Amino acid sequence: MESKTWHQFYPKGVPCQIDCSNLSSKALFNQCVNRSPDRVYLVQENLSLTYGKVNWMARKLAGALIKLGYQKGNRIAVVSSNNPQFVVAVQACFKLGAVIVPVNPRYTQRELGYIFSDSGADTVFVIDKALDSVKALMESGMTSIRNVIVINNEDLTQINYQNDNILNFDDAVNMGDDIEPDLSIAPEDLALLQYTGGTTGLPKGCMHTNLSIEVMARIACAWFSPALTNGYFITLCALPLYHSFGFNTNILLNLIAGGTIILLEKPKSAIILKAIQHFQPNFFQAVPAMLFDLLQHPDIKTTDMTCLKALVSAGSSLPLKVKQTFEKVTGCEVFELYGLTEASVSGTPFKGKYKQGSVGVPFPGTEVKIVDLKSGSKELKPGEEGELIVKGIQLMSGYWNNPEETKLVLREGWLYTGDIATQDTEGYIRVIDRKKDMVISSGFNVYCREIEEVLYNHERIKEVCTIGIPDDKRGEAIKVFIVLKEKENINEREIIDYCRNNLVSYKIPQEVEFIDIIPKTMVGKPDRKRLKNMQCMNSII
Repeated sequence: MESKTWHQFYPKGVPCQIDCSNLSSKALFNQCVNRSPDRVYLVQENLSLTYGKVNWMARKLAGALIKLGYQKGNRIAVVSSNNPQFVVAVQACFKLGAVIVPVNPRYTQRELGYIFSDSGADTVFVIDKALDSVKALMESGMTSIRNVIVINNEDLTQINYQNDNILNFDDAVNMGDDIEPDLSIAPEDLALLQYTGGTTGLPKGCMHTNLSIEVMARIACAWFSPALTNGYFITLCALPLYHSFGFNTNILLNLIAGGTIILLEKPKSAIILKAIQHFQPNFFQAVPAMLFDLLQHPDIKTTDMTCLKALVSAGSSLPLKVKQTFEKVTGCEVFELYGLTEASVSGTPFKGKYKQGSVGVPFPGTEVKIVDLKSGSKELKPGEEGELIVKGIQLMSGYWNNPEETKLVLREGWLYTGDIATQDTEGYIRVIDRKKDMVISSGFNVYCREIEEVLYNHERIKEVCTIGIPDDKRGEAIKVFIVLKEKENINEREIIDYCRNNLVSYKIPQEVEFIDIIPKTMVGKPDRKRLKNMQCMNSII
């Protein structure tokens, strides 16, 4: 890759290209274990586990999965909040060459069923709170689930289950042998299915290989390391590990860095501030809504946050005032990142030039173009608005079992992000809007069509259209416009309660407006732009 104008802004020590070892994720973790077996790897409240201990648990768990019938390439879902068992399960999967499918434990049974059916997962690690839904799906015969391993997060005592296919996590570890699985794992082997949404509104599995995982891990380690003048990474993980942002900046980062991960189950401000005070992390990742809440919490004035050397914000635009206030309180620089589940793309360089509203410059080994919206083939001049496309080894290899959607976004090695952006003469990227019908709320991708499909199942609703509206805390909130069937009546609270029974919490609308007609485009599609303009005018009035 030729030298790029933005390389001049890279901090000292950050390479322009990423050198790959072509090692599997299993081998990268084993290197960390061999280097520092007694270093603490995972911390949650009063529990600490070293690299050596986690490696022992992961080996035994991998052995148990083999005894349960595991075959190389099988998909294994992890339906859990942040806890050590999540990470142990991931490392066990890496050792087996299994394909990890992280899943939000707050999903409804309908949402879980779709992910399980689409991925073909046959084994599920599940937190106890979500067990009933997973058990019902297994017994329904509508998925491929054969084995369920329960992460008993509320009570660590062993539980006896009547169903032979449901095991307690500790029992599963105990049934395995302490032997490194003798399985050949190639760089191009699939290792991770991270689900995201798309133009169809249904989640799609982004396929990441061992090679793309290594590159994402090396990019993260190289980009953030300049902030640490000495010592190793101690990451505060308040973001959910089932989300690509939390997964990449904690589990993947430390495949290379070999640092410590402090796990928080809930991203509440009081819990985060207490953890900062007690555990003294030097690296913290957050979405803007979390930073907004932290700055409003009274304990921030008495919490010593000088231990933090780098703070990463992504998921939605970070208001300048929030950035400046947090840097003043902590004394550490706030990085802003831009990426998708499909690929890591760009970030603001440490101690480098900062441009308000920009998501920084492309990461090492990453090529970026802005192309015309009509054909997607004409590269535009600096400053011109077009679609952002990306090329790099960290890109996903495609969408699982979805060649049609893959062809839409992967063309001649370039990922078409669907985001409208500009790039200036120095390489700085500014994301302006999204082509996709998508709302980013508190860092989560929320797809309008999924919400609409749920609401169209309501017997009193005739038409519905969803938009995102500005929200100081979440970045964007969800609003639905509804046309009721003739002579039907329902109120806003009933709509929200209906959504709550069918959607995870961050997909639930914050506002509901009943209207007589949904405006349409010339081809008869709901006109979201007109609805957004209506919303904008109403907010001004």
